[in-house]
Amino acid sequence: TPLTSIINYVDLLKTTQQTDPKAAEYIQVLDRKSQRLKKLTEDLVEASKASPGTLAVHREMLDSLGENAVLTPHLGEMSRLIGMPVSHITMDLPETARTFSERYGAVLVMKDAKTLVADGKSRLYVNTCGNSGMATGGSGDVLAGMLVSLLGQGLAPLEAAAAAAWLHGAAGDRCAKRLGMAAMLPHDIFADLGAIFAELER
Repeated sequence: TPLTSIINYVDLLKTTQQTDPKAAEYIQVLDRKSQRLKKLTEDLVEASKASPGTLAVHREMLDSLGENAVLTPHLGEMSRLIGMPVSHITMDLPETARTFSERYGAVLVMKDAKTLVADGKSRLYVNTCGNSGMATGGSGDVLAGMLVSLLGQGLAPLEAAAAAAWLHGAAGDRCAKRLGMAAMLPHDIFADLGAIFAELER
């Protein structure tokens, strides 16, 4: 999962610091700025072993998120997080996203036909690409993996979330044209994602 990937990334840096001078510098930055996030990550991983949907069950954990955290719920998960029915959320998706992000200080990627990315301050992005062929198990994991990769490359949480949402949707649209929405699977998106990166580098 993305949470365990963060922990593994820190461990990897620690094992390479003797051969890579920059690794030690990265570790210092992580230790200085991410102790609270690391502790929360460990708590969530441990709690999730006993309780699926940990944040929805233990909402007090949301207060420990902070601005370096990014959540990527679909509407069903969002409903459980805030204790409101999906019908209530869909009445005003932007307001729901803004209110949640402002309340907990985290970046929110609320997945729907139009994915919303909010930072709880003043910025709200609406991603209009993507299609119903992506509404399958595993598609959200692809998005989360892309998000963690961008964070690991140094993008700020909001920028990483917005970029991941667009790249995920754009690659999904290309995949749908190539294979059809009924036939596409989450792993099929990667081929089209590579094509997008190649075009952006030209």
